Amino acid sequence: MRDRRIPACALVAGLLIAAAPPAAAAPTPALAYTGGSDRAVTATLSGTVLHRFSRLGPFVSLAGGVLAAERPGAQGTSAVLGFDAATGAKLFSIDDASFPLLTRDGRAVVFLPDANGSGDSPDRDPHVNSIWYENLTTGHDRRLVRFSNPDRTPLHLAVSPNGRWVAADQGNDVDVFQSDLYVARTGAHEVRRLTHDGDSWYPSFSPDSTTVAYTHRVGTHGCSGGVRLIGIDGSNPRTLTTGTCARSLLRPVWLDADTLVAWWWKRLPDLSFAPQGLVEVAVADGTVTTLVQAPVADFSVSRPLHRIAFRLENGRIRLLDLTTHTVTPVPGGTRPRGIHLFLEGAFELAS
Repeated sequence: MRDRRIPACALVAGLLIAAAPPAAAAPTPALAYTGGSDRAVTATLSGTVLHRFSRLGPFVSLAGGVLAAERPGAQGTSAVLGFDAATGAKLFSIDDASFPLLTRDGRAVVFLPDANGSGDSPDRDPHVNSIWYENLTTGHDRRLVRFSNPDRTPLHLAVSPNGRWVAADQGNDVDVFQSDLYVARTGAHEVRRLTHDGDSWYPSFSPDSTTVAYTHRVGTHGCSGGVRLIGIDGSNPRTLTTGTCARSLLRPVWLDADTLVAWWWKRLPDLSFAPQGLVEVAVADGTVTTLVQAPVADFSVSRPLHRIAFRLENGRIRLLDLTTHTVTPVPGGTRPRGIHLFLEGAFELAS
């Protein structure tokens, strides 16, 4: 596998400019990101802003031309709203909901209850410890799973490319520092627990929807981040990489049947950890190849577009085209560090 390393200086310089779409082509929403003042933005791959939305975020998802986002309210309440990503027209609203992840065609959304667990009617879940699914065509929603462990809650979500499964790591990253993986069917009541080690985080489904990639990280040991795989029936668990202080990997995301993309972190001399960039991990043998070497603060991987969107710690957004191996700055894509982004065709939502 050849090295596709892109030096940090090339990223900051932004010397590569994306080709403009044909004049006759209708603008296609491909990127959504949130920034200052609780604002969400949708844009084309060339960075042309299609619409700006107020009072949304910080988490958004984009699929089939639909934008789903959280609108916060008072006392921990929130609703999930859906919009036409190009025009801004409102399409749907779901009360007592947060952290929305659309399926590939934008016809269904997976979400968590809001953070207000008062128990007052019609509170969706006073324990705030469940995962929900709504068919946006019929408007019918249902609970996929309610967890019983009060010390853990769902942290990150993934949907399978075939739309039949949802994966989550149910855990605690505040004081318990344990997490395990679950998968649930979207069309029937079926829940499977995949791991029991308390060290499993950040699920992502393979393109054929049969395997989950995830991070194996032991508690708060920052040097332990490695990549593992397991079948959705719990079969064939295996390790692709093990973590070291020089290369601890988080958030593995499938790019294609042979390749994962992961977030690379490193321990510094003062014993703190800092992001170093993004890497490819070969599914066949765990070979790791550097893709981007820069302080990446957030990223999103789109299989259909064969691109990665990533935000640097200085707030600037870049697009990596995996076909041409070039990096393009997103015009105007500068927001406060740590704010989130999402590419059309992504299947994962991580905090």
